[in-house]
Amino acid sequence: MEATKEELKAAFKDLLSDNDFRREIRSEISPVGGLNPEAKSFKAEVKDKLQKRYEQRFGKEAYGSYKLVEAFNTLLRYHFDLRNVSSLSDDQVPQARELFDEYTKLLDLRRPQNE
Repeated sequence: MEATKEELKAAFKDLLSDNDFRREIRSEISPVGGLNPEAKSFKAEVKDKLQKRYEQRFGKEAYGSYKLVEAFNTLLRYHFDLRNVSSLSDDQVPQARELFDEYTKLLDLRRPQNE
């Protein structure tokens, strides 16, 4: 028995409206909250290091460090042609680490702030 186009649309719509089904599919696609394990660890490490760097440099709370993190995320998206940093694969992490080292060297070149 062959289903009509309308029957398929209705069945698919019912499946997508079922939250349990959506959660199950989402967990199969990205089991670790959108990031692969090594990529997730790398992203947390980058955020922590840039936050500390910002606090040391400016002696302030780390609120402004998000700009440094976002700039690096933009670099990753451009370099690996990613739509989102969450799609970084574990295989790409070693090269992303090299990029992060180069990025931090560039940050070190910044002139000291006049006080």
